[in-house]
Amino acid sequence: MNNHVQSWSLKRLRFVTTSPSKKEVRCLDENTEVSFVPMEAIGEEGQLETAGVKTIGEVQNGYTYFRDGDVVIAKITPCFENGKGAIARGLINSIGFGTTELHVIRPSKDLDARFLFYITKSEQFRKLGEGEMYGAGGQKRVPESFIQNFRQLMPPVTEQCVIADFLDRETARIGSFINLQERLKSAVLAQEHSAIAFALCEGLVQNVRLKPSGLRWVKAVPDHWAIRRLKYVSRRESGHTPSRTVSEYWENCDIPWISLNEVGYLAENDYIGETKNYINALGLANSSARMLPKDTVILSRDATVGRCGILSCPMATSQHFVNYICGPKLLPEYLLFIFRYPMQDEFACLSMGSTLRTIGIPDVNSFAVPIPPVEEQKLIVAHVKEMRDALRAGRQLVEGSIIKLREFRLALVSAAVTGQINIRNYRPQEASSICQ
Repeated sequence: MNNHVQSWSLKRLRFVTTSPSKKEVRCLDENTEVSFVPMEAIGEEGQLETAGVKTIGEVQNGYTYFRDGDVVIAKITPCFENGKGAIARGLINSIGFGTTELHVIRPSKDLDARFLFYITKSEQFRKLGEGEMYGAGGQKRVPESFIQNFRQLMPPVTEQCVIADFLDRETARIGSFINLQERLKSAVLAQEHSAIAFALCEGLVQNVRLKPSGLRWVKAVPDHWAIRRLKYVSRRESGHTPSRTVSEYWENCDIPWISLNEVGYLAENDYIGETKNYINALGLANSSARMLPKDTVILSRDATVGRCGILSCPMATSQHFVNYICGPKLLPEYLLFIFRYPMQDEFACLSMGSTLRTIGIPDVNSFAVPIPPVEEQKLIVAHVKEMRDALRAGRQLVEGSIIKLREFRLALVSAAVTGQINIRNYRPQEASSICQ
């Protein structure tokens, strides 16, 4: 044991914390305004949005109660693993109510709230809590008993404050480095989008004569290009979901079937050859889905609108996708890149304002794109791939830096709250030099 932790005592959190009770606010008028905090208002870096307002009468039943100074942490996966949690500060009338998927921990007079917060951010707390989760799939939760029984070395409260001051300062310093890297990543993404969209819409020849496109999402295209509705240069096919009430449609399934489960994969990948879900031939025959050939271009028109890809083998899709079998004048990869880059703003406009984001079939039927000669499409596709690979390599370096900085911040918090480093002898510039 390090000499500086000899005065620390090992305690379960149940002996230095309490769980607040709604009895504390039952005497208040039901029209008293309080902060309302849904899960999305809680950040992974200690942020807490407190501007949401409701009355006590609206939230006292069915929501989680807390006050200024309490520590709140998400109990459900993946929010717990991602580190969602915060110290409650700046609540309206010092009172907050939030999602039922929160644990609330109130520190005693012998425990600094910031030190408690950093305990909940430490690697050991997160890893052990993840191991204690109960439930299945996306409904796994950390039990309250884990928090109560969590064993932690506790320094005297004055030393807790010193450690919390140190972590406030150094995690903010690391956070500033992360923010710089995040801004750089955004700039690289914007450059990638802009450069690729320019090549797709104006070609590779400099000083070429342009003409108005007649499209909202691109002003002009080379004079020798055509503008065609997709229905004239490709065949659109539908997707569908076989009836869930007929069990025979979901037995011995062997046909790859693309659903919204694949939209995450389609964010960065051009081709898709495997799916999370399958259907069988009977389900396919008794639905509006079609068996689509290799090289079909698929486009999500619901939820995550605009995600797209190319089939690398025959597959079917759900109704959330529109599918294009390209004719001889349109290369699948060229259409894919048109969807993925310059048309993204158009998709956003067409789906804006809907509760469930979707692009209607009338809008789908009106889709039109620039059509360069096929040989020129090939050159543009090759150029786009080369340019994208170079820009992605730069972006991956930035993303790697962000990951390392976050890992360092977690390691620093974990080491500080467990006494692995002696804060009394730690110089502020040491953390910043490691970041650099």
